[in-house]
Amino acid sequence: MAKTNLFIGGFAKSGTTVLYHYFTAHKDVYCNPYIKEPRYFSSGHFKSSNGNKHFFKNIKYNETDYLKLFKNSGDEKYIVDGSVYYSYFKGIAPKIREFNEKARIILCIRNPITRFNSHYMMYIRDNACKGSVIDFISNPETYFGISLLKAGLYSEAIKEYFDVFGRDNVYIAVFDDLQSDHEKYYSDICEFLGISDVKSKNERINISGRPRNRLVMMIIRCIKRLMPGFITAKMKFDFKTKINNYLYNDSTLKKENLPEDAKAHLVDYYKEDIIKTGKLINRDLSHWIY
Repeated sequence: MAKTNLFIGGFAKSGTTVLYHYFTAHKDVYCNPYIKEPRYFSSGHFKSSNGNKHFFKNIKYNETDYLKLFKNSGDEKYIVDGSVYYSYFKGIAPKIREFNEKARIILCIRNPITRFNSHYMMYIRDNACKGSVIDFISNPETYFGISLLKAGLYSEAIKEYFDVFGRDNVYIAVFDDLQSDHEKYYSDICEFLGISDVKSKNERINISGRPRNRLVMMIIRCIKRLMPGFITAKMKFDFKTKINNYLYNDSTLKKENLPEDAKAHLVDYYKEDIIKTGKLINRDLSHWIY
């Protein structure tokens, strides 16, 4: 049975979903049409009794179930696993290498300060958080045990993947590049993978923000919540993406800038790691701090 050999291993809210969406249209890449994040290699960190069903329903806890996700792959050069929290836990890189020593890794990174705000805005959108961003900074752990503050620390995870797979097999995709020139962003990734470049629209996916109208957002949440699991499980990733883009857009959500005190706190928290990350990937990231 075919094995996954391309992992979009992180980081959350840094462009992983839009990259997976790009790969779904590529003839040389196989993406499971229903599940982006099977989280198999990090499954030991997630216990189904500790959170709601939505997060845990796609986790694969054994290799047989995991490999079944890719049974319909053909002669594609790459088979993708897009589980973002492979970058959060230590020791995941060696597990992936033991599974497939020839795997390629893509780690998407973003200014951790804006990344944190985007995650906060997503929680506000989904009614998973009601407090201020300062409150969120003080209590950033999710119901499934992830600290959304620590999720923006990149250097240790990048170093581990470099050490385990070698720099030539790990690509660091910087969100700034996606924003400034999306065609070059995808072209450079395709060059790293040795596959043809596919032209793509500059799409925004998984948009977050504060609801402009609480009643409208409440109706949207109710509709999504009432959809039976056996129906949503049969919805393809691209179809669910289109639905989310229709429901979550600039007409229903508004972005909010970080208050200065929150930004100062986050700069202080992330500054050292930003410097370490920049040195690791040989790129000046000082504009993330100032």
